[in-house]
Amino acid sequence: MRAAPIDAEAPTPAPRRSSIVRSIRCVDHGHGRDFGAGGAGRSAESRRRDLLLLAGTVLASSATGSAGRAEASDVAADAPRQPSTSYGQEGEVGGQSGAGLTQFNFSRPGPLTPVRLPKLEHTCAGCFPQCVADRCLIRLDVLYPKGPLVEGRPYPLAIITGGFLVPSEEYLSYAERLASWGYVAVLYDKIESPVDALDDIVSAEFIKEIIDWAGVDPLVSQVADNRRVYLVGHSRGGKVSVLAAQDDSRVVALCLIDPVDNTVYAPLAPGFPSAIAALNSVQETVPMAVIGADLAHDCAPEESNYKRFFDAAQSPAWEVVLKDTGHFQFLDRSTAVEKLVCVT
Repeated sequence: MRAAPIDAEAPTPAPRRSSIVRSIRCVDHGHGRDFGAGGAGRSAESRRRDLLLLAGTVLASSATGSAGRAEASDVAADAPRQPSTSYGQEGEVGGQSGAGLTQFNFSRPGPLTPVRLPKLEHTCAGCFPQCVADRCLIRLDVLYPKGPLVEGRPYPLAIITGGFLVPSEEYLSYAERLASWGYVAVLYDKIESPVDALDDIVSAEFIKEIIDWAGVDPLVSQVADNRRVYLVGHSRGGKVSVLAAQDDSRVVALCLIDPVDNTVYAPLAPGFPSAIAALNSVQETVPMAVIGADLAHDCAPEESNYKRFFDAAQSPAWEVVLKDTGHFQFLDRSTAVEKLVCVT
C-alpha cells in the first residue's frame, strides 16, 4: 500500500482511505492511482491476517517517521505472490528505522518465534480510588519474539485491548503474529462484570499503567521498548485505546478494529467521554488504521462506528472495510452469548 514511489522527490500525501471487499485495495488520492488485488472467497482467518498485515505496516511506518509511505502486499493475504515493503535495515524486524529497504510480508508468520511468558499480575496503583482492591488488578499475558535476529531489541510494545467483557485469549492470534514480526505483545484482562463495569477513563488508565509497568518489570523491560507503543483495540477496546493515546508521546500508532464510541447503551456521562471527540487531542504524527465490519450494525451503530472514528482522525489514517463481516468475527472464537448479543 504505497502513496507514491519510494524515491519520489515531491512530498508524499498520506493514504486516506482503503477498503477490503474481496481483496486489499488502496486508493492513492494524491496521484489518482488504484492498487487492487484479487482473491475471492477468503476465510475469516485470512481476513484476520489481512488486518495484521495492515496493522503491522502502520506500525512499521510510524516507527521510522514515514507515516503513509509503507507498502503492504498488494495481493490477497492468503496468496502472497508479492512481498510487502517497509522501511528498515536488512535483517531487522519490528519496523526498525534505517536507510535500507527490507521485504516484509506481514500476511504470514514472521521470522521470529513467539514466546509466551507465564501469566503475570499487576495492580494499577494509579487507578485508585476509581477502583479498589482486586478491581485494580490487571492479569497480563505477554508474548515476546525469540530468534537469531536480535538487532531490533528492545522491541516495540503492542498492547491489545479487547471488547467489553471479551476474554483476552480471543485475541491470541493477533499477539502471536505481532510477536513473530518483532513486537512484544501484551494481552490483558480486568475484573469487571455487566453490572459492575469499570468506566472508560479508568480503563484508559489501565493501558497507561501497562505502558509504565513494561518499563520497570524485570522480565518485560529487557525486551520491550515502552517509548514506542502500538495500541490495538477491538470494539470498546478501540475507544479506550484512543482515550489512552491522548497526549501520550509514547504511543506511536493506533489500530482500531471495529471501534464503538458512545451509544444508547453507553451514553455520554462522567467517566464515559467520547473517543471520537478525543481524537482531536491525539498527536497529529500518530498514524491510525481503522478496520470496520460491514455488518456490525447491532453492536456498532452507524452514529458511533468505525466511519466516525476515521472521519475524526487528525493524523494520517487508513480505513479498511471487511464486507460480509460481523462485529465478533474478529475474535479467534466467539461465544453463543456474543452471537446472540450481536446478530451481525
